[in-house]
Parts: sequence; C-alpha cells; structure tokens
Amino acid sequence: MGMMSRAMKRIASFIGEKDDAASYGKIETAIIKNIDDLHWDDEAQTYCDATIDDYEESVHVCHKGYISIFPFMTGLVDAKHPHLKAVLDLIRDENELWTPYGIRSLSKQDPQYGTSENYWRSPIWMNMNYLIVKELYVSAAHLDHL
Repeated sequence: MGMMSRAMKRIASFIGEKDDAASYGKIETAIIKNIDDLHWDDEAQTYCDATIDDYEESVHVCHKGYISIFPFMTGLVDAKHPHLKAVLDLIRDENELWTPYGIRSLSKQDPQYGTSENYWRSPIWMNMNYLIVKELYVSAAHLDHL
C-alpha cells in the first residue's frame, strides 16, 4: 500500500493534481509511520509480522528474511532512516541472508530454514533480489549527496 500511495502521489503531481498529490502524500507518510510503529522489533532489530495474541495484545512474530526487508525493498526505508543500518546488516550477514548467489528468502538461523515445504524457506528469488539491488543503488546515490 505504501508503494501504491507513493505511485499515486507521483502520478497526481505529474498531472498537476496538487490536492490529490497532497492527500496521497499523507497516506504514504502514515503508512511509513505504521510500518515502524507496528512492525519494528527493537529486541530483534528487524521488521516482523504483527499479530494479536490470546490476550488481544499486539505481538511480533519474527522470521528474518524477505518479510524483514520488505520496507527497504519497497523504498519505504530511505537512506536517512534510523533502521537502515540494521536492515543492511541483516542483508549482508552470511549467517542470516547473504549468499554469494543472492539474498535468501529466510535466515539460515531460522528454525524453519530449508524445512518441509521449502517455497519461502531458503530459496533465492530473483525478483526480490532485483528490488534489493535497486534500493541499494538508490540508497547509495542518496548517501553520496549527503
């Protein structure tokens, strides 16, 4: 939704719809804030799934992998974001996601890694790696300008 709000904001700006651009900009900002508020886990230093437990409390379910770096892959964590270092550390850690062939879908340290139905449990997905490389390029370009 964050990517779509950003795209709609850019389209509205391009065609001169200033009010719509402002409206979509507010939605984008709210989504980015919610990503941090709802999904960032300070202890795990990563983005996690959020769910409700038996006591109706919000809790994190952390499986480091693509889910942890989606905010980065989708461009919602920019070069100035306070969590960027932790995201990049996760990506480059050979014991977590990094391989010589691409970024794993799930951390090598996760108990589910490479088990049972292996669809999201260790394969390297080219489309996800493209998004990662693209955002690394964008972040590096922004850091060069700082």
